[in-house]
Amino acid sequence: MKTSLALLLGLFSISLHAHPFIGTWYFVKGSYTDATGNTSHATNSQVAAIKNVTQTQFVLTNAGNGQFNGYLAGDFNVTKGGYSEAIKTGSSEAHLAKTFHFTGYTERVEVDNKVYTYWHHKGEVNGVVEQEVWRKIESIKHPIETSQ
Repeated sequence: MKTSLALLLGLFSISLHAHPFIGTWYFVKGSYTDATGNTSHATNSQVAAIKNVTQTQFVLTNAGNGQFNGYLAGDFNVTKGGYSEAIKTGSSEAHLAKTFHFTGYTERVEVDNKVYTYWHHKGEVNGVVEQEVWRKIESIKHPIETSQ
């Protein structure tokens, strides 16, 4: 009985282990290579994208040139070799009901005594190999919120 309880508690604690991708992320840059080898690039000066990731779900919105480009949302699953995004809803028919697999890692970089967290990932989305970098949006308290 004690062994069963210990095993059950161990499995429960593993399932609750937070992964490093949880948070709100701002798109920094990306490169996209199609099947013919043509590569295009994007930066946050052209695309404004935000991705919010929880333990098991994600939502991504993006805009460019002052216009809303769309959104995707679904299940987020961390695996031993990376993670996957299973698209459940969104504005892009080409992505719906598909699961995309990525390798990725986070790194912390200090610049001018401030630490930033970056998320690097690589994966194939509808035949295009994408490599992107995202920066974590840290919690910011506005003075009006702290004066109460």
